[in-house]
Amino acid sequence: MQIEDIKRGLKQPGKTRGGLAKCLNVDVSQVSRLLNGKRQLKVNEVPLIQEYLYGDQDPGGVPPSSIEDVARFAQERLINLEIISDLLDEAERCGLNAPKTIADALREAITARKTDAWLEKNKEAIESYNAFVRQNGMFSTRYREAYGSI
Repeated sequence: MQIEDIKRGLKQPGKTRGGLAKCLNVDVSQVSRLLNGKRQLKVNEVPLIQEYLYGDQDPGGVPPSSIEDVARFAQERLINLEIISDLLDEAERCGLNAPKTIADALREAITARKTDAWLEKNKEAIESYNAFVRQNGMFSTRYREAYGSI
């Protein structure tokens, strides 16, 4: 089920964000966040949304494989959670502070990713500056030669 299917379903007479929120047992703001892409659709919510919006009807546009896709997604998440759980248990046995270690690793990965993106974005300017320096020397060279090293 895609967000567009939910939006299309909410256009039907008698279907509201408030009704959907009640069906999902969440606040209306959570439905708005879902529709605006600021909240992920949870696997267990799909059948509830389907039932509220479409009942037994075919929502049109949801391919028959959607149930299989949802099941595959849920299985992948479950496997990921099991792996993470095992890692956290092992970290605890080793005396590691898992939250700090994870946060440090994420900071390092984010910094590396941002650095790579910056270098890629500025690659042409960096190459141009390096070519200038090779041809003309550094801007400060004449001052170092005139006044000596500090």
